[in-house]
Amino acid sequence: MYPQLISPFLARLIAQNNHHPALLSQFTYDPREEIISPDETPDPLDEAPATVAPNLLHRYPHKALWLVNNTCTSNCRFCFRKLSRPSQSPLDIPAVVHYLKTHSAINELIFSGGEPLLLPFSTLSQIVSKLISLQHLTILRFHTRLPLFSPQLITADLFSLWSSIIKQGREVVIVLHLNHPLELTPQLKTIVTKMNDLSIKVKAQGVLLKGVNDSAQTLATLWREELAAGIEPYYLHHLDHICGTSHFRLSLEEGLDIYQSALKLFSNPSHQPKYILDLGREGKREVKDLARSLTKIQMQTN
Repeated sequence: MYPQLISPFLARLIAQNNHHPALLSQFTYDPREEIISPDETPDPLDEAPATVAPNLLHRYPHKALWLVNNTCTSNCRFCFRKLSRPSQSPLDIPAVVHYLKTHSAINELIFSGGEPLLLPFSTLSQIVSKLISLQHLTILRFHTRLPLFSPQLITADLFSLWSSIIKQGREVVIVLHLNHPLELTPQLKTIVTKMNDLSIKVKAQGVLLKGVNDSAQTLATLWREELAAGIEPYYLHHLDHICGTSHFRLSLEEGLDIYQSALKLFSNPSHQPKYILDLGREGKREVKDLARSLTKIQMQTN
């Protein structure tokens, strides 16, 4: 069984919102997790073949993803890496830096995990100092839920580190994972304001989840409140086929209908998030493009 883990801050948020299903179902164990559908897998994105150095994935020409940690302060029940997280062995920093150094087409490195911001600050600072020496590496991106789970752990040291990266001519991007308007806490908004003040780009991605955010009104409200807080709505992911998540999953047709209805309510053409399906080795595709292709094939067949 995937361990249930809820941070004290998140537990208080859930209690303050009367155990709202949109929060509760994301983080508490459900017996339906034991039901494994035939199309579900421990590694739905087939990341193993893209691993080029210890815990480093290189799937797209200009960016790489480094799984620097295998733990979080809270466990999402739908996490697509819950069964394929990186090992607990020490980071092989020299091997990763060597790969990045010898692949100059890579200009963006994404820190992920687990929760990358749970790395000891001394380790994160050491990594950044080595990466800054690579002139072709111009963007450092951090994927995180820590401002929601444990905002007190977003420390002054982290802001100083991000500021030093920017002062050395690099770009810092923070991608938050947000699924519901209740997750936009005052503490998270304060953190985002500080990030904006440092010229850090803050984006948000989420997952379309049955019983959590599967309504056009909920998504439109989330996107509006993100923008108001200084966060750019970025991606809405269709749920990956990770083991034991079928109770969260909508069909692509249902998802596309909700997404398109949400865009109409959102009414902001310049900041529309993309509804994405990750096809693993084939990369990310917009669901609307997949729908058009399927319709075209059906018309040609008929």
